[in-house]
Amino acid sequence: MDSDKAGIASALLYSAEQIGVALGIAIMAGVAATGTAQSTRTYSGAALIDGYSAALLV
Repeated sequence: MDSDKAGIASALLYSAEQIGVALGIAIMAGVAATGTAQSTRTYSGAALIDGYSAALLV
């Protein structure tokens, strides 16, 4: 790669990484919320564990 284009390449890579992280967190939060809402456990702490467990399996 030409040295004059290294900064642009670095910026694109960094931007893609940040977008990927943001999408990953959004998807995991959605799965965790759905898993918590659909839990059949009556104790809210156990329902949260169900939701987070489902999110980590994605």
